[in-house]
Amino acid sequence: LLGNAVSLVQNQENILEYFSEKIKRHGDMFRMNLGFGNYAVAVGNPAIIEQVCRAEGKHPGRPGLDSMALLHKDMKLPSGLGFSQGTEWRRKRSAMNPQIMPGSIAQFTSVLDQVTNSLVNVLESEQDAVGTVQDVRKYFTNWNIE
Repeated sequence: LLGNAVSLVQNQENILEYFSEKIKRHGDMFRMNLGFGNYAVAVGNPAIIEQVCRAEGKHPGRPGLDSMALLHKDMKLPSGLGFSQGTEWRRKRSAMNPQIMPGSIAQFTSVLDQVTNSLVNVLESEQDAVGTVQDVRKYFTNWNIE
């Protein structure tokens, strides 16, 4: 009845490790039972992820983002590209096209590289004896803000 939902909740603090183990056990792409008749396909191979993204068409819909979109709407926050769906996503993505072309993005690569290297240095310095970083989310939040 609950499928993988219980193990997902139990492993939410180590979700990357959880999916890494699932990928080792089941391969680069597998179906997960999320409970109550809901299923998701997990993909752990960049080439397959690219195929999936390219196959979505002009107006992609991403299940599970509706609640985040509603939260943004209720809080009167802009939804941005990340939580947009369908034709709204297409409109926002089209407006961004000139800014995200390879030539336009090139000007930001050195800054992104510096910030990413800084994150890696912080994570390396925060590792415990077995190489684990406690509360990695705060570091990625800071990285994301930078």
